Amino acid sequence: MGAIAALPGKVSCLVSLEILNMSSNSLYGTIPRELSSVIGLQTLLLDDNMFSGQLPEWLGSISILTVLSLRKNLFNGTLPESFTSLENLRVLALSHNHFYAEVPDLSSLTNLQELDLEDNAFGPRFPRLGNKLVRLVLGKNRFRSGIPSELSSYYQLEWLDLSFNRFVGPFPPSLLSLPSITYLNIAHNKLTGMLFENTSCNVELEFVDLLSNLLTGQLPSCLSDSKDRVSLYARNCLAIGKENQRRLPFCDNEALAVEILPHEKKSKTSKVPLAMAITGGILGGIVVLGLLVTFVRRSNADKTTKKTYYKIDCRESINCVHIEVTICCKVYVANNESGSTGTSSLSDLFIRRT
Repeated sequence: MGAIAALPGKVSCLVSLEILNMSSNSLYGTIPRELSSVIGLQTLLLDDNMFSGQLPEWLGSISILTVLSLRKNLFNGTLPESFTSLENLRVLALSHNHFYAEVPDLSSLTNLQELDLEDNAFGPRFPRLGNKLVRLVLGKNRFRSGIPSELSSYYQLEWLDLSFNRFVGPFPPSLLSLPSITYLNIAHNKLTGMLFENTSCNVELEFVDLLSNLLTGQLPSCLSDSKDRVSLYARNCLAIGKENQRRLPFCDNEALAVEILPHEKKSKTSKVPLAMAITGGILGGIVVLGLLVTFVRRSNADKTTKKTYYKIDCRESINCVHIEVTICCKVYVANNESGSTGTSSLSDLFIRRT
């Protein structure tokens, strides 16, 4: 086409259409709703245009869609939950847009083989995915969780790019030896863990980028001895005697900050119920003390043959009713006839009264 224009809705008249490729045509606007009536559509390619706005929910109603590629556009917003219904989808490519927030649960898409979300603002949690992926690209987003252990069971995975995020926690060395892996990029994260010289690599692995993480230990020999494999590992804390490595205390301190700070934030939150319990205990103690005073007054009113005076002293701690925060009082009883005194705890009086 060449000229700037919107995708015409009349394309829906092609009811038998299976493949629609309108890439690199300077198209703008939104995806026309009329496409939802093309029930036989299997491949939709709209790469390298100027489409904008949020993706419509009705895209999830094209049940036999197998390829959806919208790379290099101006789309924004969150992904529709209806995407979880695209059970036949094999390729989902949304890189170089302005999407953000969590990725919907795509674990039900058991046929999905390629997921490309590069250069957006997805995050913070690692997306839930099926284990038949061959190509997974999450680079240049805002993920800041750990790498899930299930990723080590993605035996068909050939291409994995997690670079330029904020991933934390241990790096699983088993990713180096996945049976199909050829490309692995975890550069510019805060992944920790110790590597060992005898860590194994898949023989087909061609490219490994470990740049700018918090890895310690020894560089695996499978990354340093092979001339056919590109290996990048600068700005870690590996003991390889080269100037492009950071000092070990740097990685230790950074790892400590990454792992401790969220815990401290959580512990501060947990003090709220404690404060509520203390406040409730104090109020409960006041109520019990009020009952005690009422009991003393009623006892004075009921006694006609002799008068008894009570003095309540809350300065001494004695055994009393067990509540969250206890208030203990000593009661001095003085009989006006004998002049004798006695003591009784708050718990004794309360039990007699009830």
